[in-house]
Amino acid sequence: MAIRAFLIGLTGLAVFVLSRRLLQLAERSAPVVHIVQSRTVIVVLSVVCCMGVAGLLTLCYVGWTTTRGDQVDAMAVTFILLAGAVSTVLVLRWRPPEVQMGWNTSLGLRGLAGALLASSA
Repeated sequence: MAIRAFLIGLTGLAVFVLSRRLLQLAERSAPVVHIVQSRTVIVVLSVVCCMGVAGLLTLCYVGWTTTRGDQVDAMAVTFILLAGAVSTVLVLRWRPPEVQMGWNTSLGLRGLAGALLASSA
């Protein structure tokens, strides 16, 4: 019993120290902007984004349909995936010559520290 209490306290201390360290790093970090000019990377990012959204919509539709006890309509699934493919083609057709990807490291680290503290509570 004493060992279990010690390990729980040690885990709590580790979570506290780690989240404090993440918040200190967040104070010192600055926003980062990457400029991607590679044609291959832009194509891969476009396909992953468009088809990822289509896949997520398909998964949500299948989950919603099966929880209601209905049959999954193959035409609806096909339509969603085709819409993702068409949007991918349209994005690639009119893609910019470069893509700027911004990331605010401060917000990301604060969110990670908050998630860590929330999961330990």
